[in-house]
Amino acid sequence: MPSALFRKQSLHVERPLPWALGLKMSNHLSKFSQGVAVELFNAFPEMKEFESVTENDGEVALYVEVIPPTGDAENPLRISTLREEITVSFDAYHAHFEDFRNAGGIAHEFDVG
Repeated sequence: MPSALFRKQSLHVERPLPWALGLKMSNHLSKFSQGVAVELFNAFPEMKEFESVTENDGEVALYVEVIPPTGDAENPLRISTLREEITVSFDAYHAHFEDFRNAGGIAHEFDVG
């Protein structure tokens, strides 16, 4: 049976604002980071418990780290939003995502209210 952590929910729901989700330091996160947090935690609410923030050169960004069930703390799933890009890493995999256009070429806007 798949873990509830990876159960995907519909993205076509009204999104609560970041402070309504109780995001840590949401007033310090960039608008981009707040929007990504809303999208991520609406799709995967179980990941909220792993949410924190990271700072680099004065920018405060969303940081999520999930230790796998095996307990391998050296290779957790990491998601961050520094420099207005989403970075995902897990084990040997590492990727940056910064182009959020759909197949029709329309850019996705992260709505934070």
